[in-house]
Amino acid sequence: MEFIMKRIFFVVSICILIIHLFIVRTHEKEMAIYIDPGHGGYDGGAVGSDGTNEALISLEVSKLLMNYFEEVGIKVYMTRDGDYDLSNQGSNKKREDIHKRVKIINESDAELFLSIHLNAIGSSKWSGAQTFYYGDNLELAKSIQNSLKNNLGTHRKAKYINNIYLLEHSNKPGVLIEIGFLSNYNELELLKTEKYQDEVAYAIYFGVIDYLSK
Repeated sequence: MEFIMKRIFFVVSICILIIHLFIVRTHEKEMAIYIDPGHGGYDGGAVGSDGTNEALISLEVSKLLMNYFEEVGIKVYMTRDGDYDLSNQGSNKKREDIHKRVKIINESDAELFLSIHLNAIGSSKWSGAQTFYYGDNLELAKSIQNSLKNNLGTHRKAKYINNIYLLEHSNKPGVLIEIGFLSNYNELELLKTEKYQDEVAYAIYFGVIDYLSK
């Protein structure tokens, strides 16, 4: 039964991708998406027990995600493409960094944005990728979360959140995706591998494709 369900999901996935390729090719203007790899530079973000930091993994997954979108003709912008932040020297760095991310996303022609992050908490028992949304972005969040569940096996659900500056102040559809817990040893080891990073990127990509195809 499990094999049959996987085959059905694979066939459905291919059908959705074909439909979306048609949508992209017939779109009046080039479709664009903004990807925001969390943290960077002075701010490494969450840190695993072995020193692995959020900023570097979020960047690697974002680059893989960019490749998937570009393969089907979608233009991709990145808030950063290296290990740096968006603040100026001597400023209130964290505040300026997030304000600049919001500004460049809002001023772009992107149809939506994806902010990629990783989690870490005091307990090692928590794991799984989760999509957070604000405002009217439930459908986008659900599409991505369903794909994360189908492709990665995560048990979590899309969650509404109202204390994320980027989500609250953007003027475009968008979500924040916590792709896993660096505080969970097994997930940490997975997240460090290129294979799993690619699986995460594909799952997010497919969720967005599903959303855009509706």
